[in-house]
Amino acid sequence: MQQLLLQSCERETVGVTPGYKEDNDWTEEELQELNKENVSEGAGERTEYVKFDPNRRYHFEQAGVTHLVHGWVPCGHQHSEKAQLLPSAQMLGAKTAYRAAAVKAFIKNTSILHKILGMYLKLVFPEEWEKVKHVYDAGRWVQEDTPDGFALGRAVVWKLQIAIHRDPQDGKGSICVVFNCGKYKPDGEFGGGMAFPDLGIIFEYPPGSILMFRSADLYHGVMPSLPMECTGGGISTGRVSWVMFTTEAARRRLADKPPGWLYSTNGGKNEYQSKQMEIRKLTEEKAAEEKAKNEAEKKAIQDFKASERQRKRKELKRKRAEDEEAAAELARAGADLS
Repeated sequence: MQQLLLQSCERETVGVTPGYKEDNDWTEEELQELNKENVSEGAGERTEYVKFDPNRRYHFEQAGVTHLVHGWVPCGHQHSEKAQLLPSAQMLGAKTAYRAAAVKAFIKNTSILHKILGMYLKLVFPEEWEKVKHVYDAGRWVQEDTPDGFALGRAVVWKLQIAIHRDPQDGKGSICVVFNCGKYKPDGEFGGGMAFPDLGIIFEYPPGSILMFRSADLYHGVMPSLPMECTGGGISTGRVSWVMFTTEAARRRLADKPPGWLYSTNGGKNEYQSKQMEIRKLTEEKAAEEKAKNEAEKKAIQDFKASERQRKRKELKRKRAEDEEAAAELARAGADLS
């Protein structure tokens, strides 16, 4: 795998060749090994049962990517104005009530991570945060997610090795935020590092690291890693990562939309709620104008009163000075007479 990924970084013309390489098929010996019904295990390779599991049974898991996205358009329709902006199927539970309930619980329990990543983005790229924050407010579908978030999409990469790639759907110049966690170890010299072939750089990427980069412009990928030995904990070992992003189509569609637009209007399909939002917007604008007018009048009155107080103080001070001058003049006249 290490060699395969290094090969995939080789330049051919203007791009980087990702993914599968020719002449890397399974050998006959490997196919025979894969077809064996009983595979012997070496010492230390057996995974013990989870100690707190009352049934003491083995658990199996599937490596993969889960896309939990508040709003995007179908693949291949990024530039179609007719394509509807929708939550991802997995965000809606992928056709099962059990998963739909689990998604909301997962989003709510991990919303603190979204909030913290947003704080980092605001600190490092404040201009980018301002742009995506408005889009996020307009497109947040699952209300259990944090109101302080910034990304409409989160891809959870679970124990999966991903080839060198770009994410053109994110849009030119867009920033994505990634972090990883889990228990794993390098597989090879640069194992576990984040590679950027265009830059000729591989960053160290240990658990807990946060990276921010232009995902549509730069080829990137995580070099191979191996799970550490299982210790009987509640979560199996291996590398898990989050990718926080917002697609270019969502940015474009939601650029001029008010907060809560996607959820309240079903992407503009709910005409009644769309009209209600327009009415609320006009009402809020009118109220804001009235408030600004009242504050301006109040300030004008306050400024006038302050000016009057200052004028009276000056008048009183002047009169007092005149009285003191007159008293002094009388005193001098009395002294002359004596």
